[in-house]
Amino acid sequence: MNRFFVFFVLGSLTASLAAQQPPAPAFEVASIKPNKTGEEIAFFRAEPGGRLAATNITVRDLILRAYQLQSFQLEDGPRWTEVDRFDVTARAGADTTPAQFDQMVQSLLAARFRLSVHRETRQVAAYNLTLARPDGKIAAGLRVSAEQCGPTGRPLSPAAPGVPVLPASLRKGIVTGCRLMRTPGWIMGAGQPMSAVATALSQHLGRPVTDRTGLAGNFDFSVSYMPEERSRPAGPSPLGFPDVEVNAPGLFTALQEQVGLKLDAARAPAEVLIIDSVERPTPD
Repeated sequence: MNRFFVFFVLGSLTASLAAQQPPAPAFEVASIKPNKTGEEIAFFRAEPGGRLAATNITVRDLILRAYQLQSFQLEDGPRWTEVDRFDVTARAGADTTPAQFDQMVQSLLAARFRLSVHRETRQVAAYNLTLARPDGKIAAGLRVSAEQCGPTGRPLSPAAPGVPVLPASLRKGIVTGCRLMRTPGWIMGAGQPMSAVATALSQHLGRPVTDRTGLAGNFDFSVSYMPEERSRPAGPSPLGFPDVEVNAPGLFTALQEQVGLKLDAARAPAEVLIIDSVERPTPD
């Protein structure tokens, strides 16, 4: 009896506090149109002045971006959210912060796609990143870094304003300057801790990856692998990225052979966002 009484009192208090909170930030104007081009490449741009320009994007990818999630952290929802594509443009105030921008995209999803979600903690398929050799030795492709980077792999001093310049060595699969990059067929890092490597692998594999290597400090590395068939074939790459090597092994083998690391299958708790309901928008 007392337990139920406390529950309802807390529920009323929560509702009262929620009623006093200001409404979530929202875009001043927004337009959503179906994209029927048949293209597979999508773009999401948060432009200066609080403008959103998303081209050929799926609702699922829009949700992932709005809530800053990895793919394994979003569950349920109808098939069309992964297939149907849209062009979305919206505008907010010039002083919009990144956090407010994400909230505005969430508000757009709720208003135009009738998106309703909730969070849960679930056991999901995962990997542990470990050393491949029993003696704990690493391979030649993983080297202690001489870069002056912080514990998270970021520069110790603020980066200069402007568009970052990619190193000329990128064509050879080598990066510099406290950064981690993933291109088709390559994962490269300079001055990165193993936790950052695990995060990059998690993003690539769509599963949580936990660093269990026991390696401290920051490292330089370069891993060349053959992408999945659905990603892209071997051959020349655009934009100055390194080419996909014709004889490169799969990612799991490449990790062991080139940097002395391996991925062990595991289960792990993860907070996931559950899609309760969502609707196709009315184009405007």
